[in-house]
Amino acid sequence: MTQSPQHLFYPSVFRTMATSGYNSDAAAATAVSPSSAAAAAALANADAEQARLMSERVLLVDVNDSITGSASKVDAHLLSGGLPLHRAFSVFLFDADRRLCLQRRAGTKLTFPGYWTNTCCSHPLAGGAEVDGVGGAAVAAVRKLGHELGITAGGDRGIAVDDLVYMTRVHYRAASGGAGGQQGVGGGTKVDVGDGGEDPTAAAAAAGAVWGEHEIDYVFVATKDVDVVPEPNEVSELAWVGPDRLRAMLNGDGGVAVTPWCRAIAERFVFEWWPKVDDRTTLVSHRDADTIHRFGDC
Repeated sequence: MTQSPQHLFYPSVFRTMATSGYNSDAAAATAVSPSSAAAAAALANADAEQARLMSERVLLVDVNDSITGSASKVDAHLLSGGLPLHRAFSVFLFDADRRLCLQRRAGTKLTFPGYWTNTCCSHPLAGGAEVDGVGGAAVAAVRKLGHELGITAGGDRGIAVDDLVYMTRVHYRAASGGAGGQQGVGGGTKVDVGDGGEDPTAAAAAAGAVWGEHEIDYVFVATKDVDVVPEPNEVSELAWVGPDRLRAMLNGDGGVAVTPWCRAIAERFVFEWWPKVDDRTTLVSHRDADTIHRFGDC
């Protein structure tokens, strides 16, 4: 396999894929039933496909991002289960005109339904190449870009692992309230990730919220013109925006709600990166590979 600059960050992933025939489109975990009465109750009225996806197993980690085990997505996202810290990724995809692709999460989603967010955000799964740090998160990102947005894995109009530029990691915790478009508990405001003085998820649970996120999130940037065919069960709308439009959305113009992880990453990093996204060398010079940036009460 030809060596590329991304092998500096993804060596073992390329080695695993080359020697084992690992299929990044295949789920990396065996589906299991909800492991608690609370999980079963939370999924009782859920969309069938979203409930199925919640049986996938994510990687539990400690605050230093060392893997400590695995859990089903449902158990990792229930407020009543304490929101165990787990690994995630977020992709910010730009086109050749430096417009950022945003998606609005479908109303069927269990966490943050109807909220606007970055291009793609999900989780590496337990088992296979996706456990392998930055490289594993990149493999998971390619898989989910295909699942959620119909973007092919590689090719002239698709996204391959090598197209993703790893930038940094963020650690945040947030509760998911009602449907997006209404501010409030989990409504995409700065309060959702806490101010360091109280646990925002405790107030959300007291207000009747069920779901939340507690993640160490690997952040990737890609710049490429791609073909996008959104999956309606995952994505209800797409928008390609410039920095002024994103700022307006973060300010709540039009009553939109933005997911707390997208807000935190955008406000801290994305506007700084934006002018460099089509110059890979300059973009990489802004990479902070080792730091885990912590938001709110984390």
